[in-house]
Amino acid sequence: MTENHPVLKKLLILSIAIVFIFSAFNLAWYIGVKRTYNHIAEDLDKVADEETKGVHYRKEIDGYTYLLSMTAYLLNSGFFSIEKSDGYVVELDSDGNAISDNGVHVSLFIWPKTFGGYEYGVDIYSEIEGIWEQIHINCEGDYIPENDGNLELNEYLSSVIDNYHDEIVTMLNLAKKYTK
Repeated sequence: MTENHPVLKKLLILSIAIVFIFSAFNLAWYIGVKRTYNHIAEDLDKVADEETKGVHYRKEIDGYTYLLSMTAYLLNSGFFSIEKSDGYVVELDSDGNAISDNGVHVSLFIWPKTFGGYEYGVDIYSEIEGIWEQIHINCEGDYIPENDGNLELNEYLSSVIDNYHDEIVTMLNLAKKYTK
């Protein structure tokens, strides 16, 4: 019996250490990630997502839809988005080809960073215009060049952002209420 006592003592110490480390990790995640998502969700309406069995937060205000996809437990995987409420509508012919749409659609995406700050991006698309770009921007709505050295691509993406800069800045200003 006395031979097992040191082993039990080591197991107890190991168990306490594991619980402490797991608790510390949970606390750090809550402070560094989850609180930011909770702050954004305060003014939005909770909506159950039947497809993913998750929870989203959504609200339509003055012609814009605000959507928060909550982060998963112990991850930083969610996002906050803003787009015009009329959405993107495309008309198809009998073969499934796009024949018209309601114009270029711009969506702003914001990803809260761990322990503060945000990353920003936009989706800009129109089947008729032949545009579907996902582009990283800064908090001012300006293009952040890719680091691959492709100057032609960088110039193209910068021009796409320039074409829709006013709409992007409008959405960034709307987002400021949630991303203080």
